[in-house]
Amino acid sequence: MYTNAPHDICPVEALALIHAFWDAFMLVKLFILASLLLASSCEEDSSSGYSGGNVGVKEGSLAGYIPVSNVKEHSEIDLDLRGIELAKNDWAAARKIYTQGGGSIKTSDPLKYRTLQEMANTYKDPANAFQRSEPLAKMAHAFWNTWTFADEHMLAVLDGKDDQRFGTYASGALAKTDSARSQMTKKLAQYTIDWLYVLHEIEGALAEYNDVSLGNSRFGTNGAAHTLDEAWAFYVGSLEDGSQEDGEQDGQGLGYAPYILAEKMSKDFETYGYVIGNGGSSRVNWELMYQFTAAQRYLQTPNKAAEVAESFKCIRAQLMVPLIQACIVYSYESSSSEHTSDSDLAKYKAEAWAFCSAALPWLHDVDPTAAAKVKEEVIISNANRPNWSVVREAFSGKNLNKMGIKCQDIGSLGEAYPEAKFDKCSDDKSLFTSSHVRSDVCGNVKMPKEVSKGSHASPSFSFLIVLLSALFVHNIRNFH
Repeated sequence: MYTNAPHDICPVEALALIHAFWDAFMLVKLFILASLLLASSCEEDSSSGYSGGNVGVKEGSLAGYIPVSNVKEHSEIDLDLRGIELAKNDWAAARKIYTQGGGSIKTSDPLKYRTLQEMANTYKDPANAFQRSEPLAKMAHAFWNTWTFADEHMLAVLDGKDDQRFGTYASGALAKTDSARSQMTKKLAQYTIDWLYVLHEIEGALAEYNDVSLGNSRFGTNGAAHTLDEAWAFYVGSLEDGSQEDGEQDGQGLGYAPYILAEKMSKDFETYGYVIGNGGSSRVNWELMYQFTAAQRYLQTPNKAAEVAESFKCIRAQLMVPLIQACIVYSYESSSSEHTSDSDLAKYKAEAWAFCSAALPWLHDVDPTAAAKVKEEVIISNANRPNWSVVREAFSGKNLNKMGIKCQDIGSLGEAYPEAKFDKCSDDKSLFTSSHVRSDVCGNVKMPKEVSKGSHASPSFSFLIVLLSALFVHNIRNFH
């Protein structure tokens, strides 16, 4: 029978041909989809730094931050911070906790505890060139003229000794009181020793990421990201739930690590109201949650040194903010009997001195004269009330910007203490020249996509590669 078809095609051959065309069509579709997903997995979120860290409290988190490594033992240093605070004026008990520890066991040596005294002496050994090269440690050394300033100050308080650099804790009218010394011990532990160790871990994470001799291990969860996790663990502790509600009780989420100061200061300086997702609301902790999360992901990704460096500049700046705020507000509160009675002066001035002694090295780096004047006013050896105008002028907008801090980070005392006349300053962009501390770059840091476990490739893209390979093999077999 005549037909217009040039060839006769049996049904089976026709079905095979249709199947081949369909496979080719699906191959193209999957290739396009894989390309789109690959682009999506490589791109960064468009949100900028001041988008906050609204992550919520999840199982295994530290006040909302999700470590990629085990840092439980590091977070438990807050058990020592808690012990020192609860010891109050039992100096022998406080000294034992400071020198021997008891809360943070080293898994590398189960017979040893991590101690606050060891942390205070991080820069003691001249052979530790790396530690002594850390930018904020160098600033502290320039101000105190000793690498062991934290330990020397703490021991002077615990032992009730006079040291003209730190305070007359044996003979000073205010400094020798139990009220002053108990404030100094707990706040030196929290906001000089532990706080500075947080910064030490950050510098360690940066160095580890940039150390090419470590190969690809530095990008793993036990590499640079682990060191950053340690920094957060020391910052927030094991007891903190993130919220810091008024009236929060011990054992119910009340923290003892530096995290709490940012929450407390945000109320006085109107830097609160930011939804972190863990119950906290301070601008500082909101930004730190974002930056630590972003940096953790960058540290697990090769060729992101510039992004890591930018995020760390922001982190250093944010960590500095609560100390400056506390130095300012406690100096103001202790400056007049209208705010603090004579009977409470020892306590409030000790708080001013504890916070200012932590903040002054950074002020000294940009304005040594101003730092010297503030120290003279607030040091606990001086029984007089601080001259508020000296402190207020020292932390001017100009000096804050030179320190790398934006005016909106510090905020204003206008609501809490309008008579203080400490209003929010205005930034001068030309003054942000620090190579280490820059809160003006926080908004430049974009949130990278979450790094999948066990691989730097996205799970969806890896699945598509397998699927495409299988389809390719299938078509090759059909061809033969």
